[in-house]
Amino acid sequence: MSRNSLLPKTMRDKSNLAIEECIKTALDIDVTKFMVAPVENVSDELLPILAKERHITGVEGWNLAQNRKQKEALIINSVLLHAQKGSMPSIVNALKQLNIEAKLQEYWEYQGKIGHFQFELINIFERSFTFELAKQITEVINAYKPARAILDKLNYFICNKGYLYAVSRVKTLEKTVLKTRRQIAKPD
Repeated sequence: MSRNSLLPKTMRDKSNLAIEECIKTALDIDVTKFMVAPVENVSDELLPILAKERHITGVEGWNLAQNRKQKEALIINSVLLHAQKGSMPSIVNALKQLNIEAKLQEYWEYQGKIGHFQFELINIFERSFTFELAKQITEVINAYKPARAILDKLNYFICNKGYLYAVSRVKTLEKTVLKTRRQIAKPD
């Protein structure tokens, strides 16, 4: 141990050599595991710790986040969310981080009582709508809304993406031929 030491001979006692060995061991540790600056590089085990540090756990979005990308978006935008907290745009922004598209309607837009508002969930992107999801969205809204504002209702529309095949027929003096998709795919 003392032969590879960088300490001068006068300082090579047991305590200084032990400190030098600890420093060598500390410098050999891969510190990238502990770096939290680029959130994309943080391990899955450290994400909840970052969320707790940034105060976005629980009803402030963490419970509603479905995947790592949404959790990273919450952590990255946590400062902005807390700066806006208590305003109506903060609710829309928080839901946007969770990949939920919503439209805010204040009381004058739907003839409600003063200080009331409602939300229309336009798209909940690849989530199945359940009462539990509605409860979680309501909790997020209540966490970010102004204290004086009252949520009247949460409107939602269930949309599915799919194909709709429509056929029409025009009655003329000409002969009309209707073909199915299979007939169109096969040339005559």
